[in-house]
Amino acid sequence: MNYPDRFIRGITETSVLRDRDRPLAIDNVGRAAFSFNTSQNRQDSKNELSVNWEDDDAAISFTLTQKKESGRIRYQVGVAIVPRLAIDEINSKPAIPNLLSYERAPLPNNNYHGNILVDEQQSIHTKRMLAALLAASVVEVHPNVPK
Repeated sequence: MNYPDRFIRGITETSVLRDRDRPLAIDNVGRAAFSFNTSQNRQDSKNELSVNWEDDDAAISFTLTQKKESGRIRYQVGVAIVPRLAIDEINSKPAIPNLLSYERAPLPNNNYHGNILVDEQQSIHTKRMLAALLAASVVEVHPNVPK
């Protein structure tokens, strides 16, 4: 399967390092923005990090306007863009070889959706390190400016 060169991770208020007066920037997207979901039950024993794949020019604006069931904007702060190549670079590190993978997993209301995956048996420390490496790989951010 072909994947786009970049993926998009939504940023919530609780997952960014910032003061109330400081706008979203590459240097304040922290590890918490890339935490793996350890509560789902997958058949393949993986933990997911939900992302949208940047298939086209509309993917970023789509992600910025996604809403929760309550009707509120899901990613109030904005989105972070990470090159898919970052996963290959992380996987090439001797201490954590080939721990990450990815998939496309479209949802009924989101054809861009996919996941970054890690084996659920990896330690919490390893998952945090992987999340920090993904956060350090952010190349672009797009703040969510209320309209």
